[in-house]
Amino acid sequence: MTLRFVAVLTVFFAGLQAAPACFAADLPINDPVPGGVALLPLDSLTDHPVGKPTVLYGGRRAMVLKHDDQWIAIVGIPLNADSGEHQLQVRFAQLPPLAMNFDVAPHAYESQYLTLVDKNQVEPDAK
Repeated sequence: MTLRFVAVLTVFFAGLQAAPACFAADLPINDPVPGGVALLPLDSLTDHPVGKPTVLYGGRRAMVLKHDDQWIAIVGIPLNADSGEHQLQVRFAQLPPLAMNFDVAPHAYESQYLTLVDKNQVEPDAK
């Protein structure tokens, strides 16, 4: 083998070892407020979780990731969501669907208001 070929193989295998670190992503900050994201661990719902669970929130699928050897639902909370108790539907393979409740805290976002003198800038003439 030539020295160049050995160098190429070394770089290739070093890249394979580093690849998982390149694709590892930090989880978002758990902020269960309207317009925020809730991180909800799912493994506590069952004694023997089998496979990746499916999670529905408001009838739509939520993201589920394996993090630190446990399944976590990453749920985006709509900006117009009411504060209070919300519910996920969680389904592990071979088990009936489970309900999981979580709280959404109230949050008041800062508002800015703009007053326009010329109403044509908002609603142009129908010409």
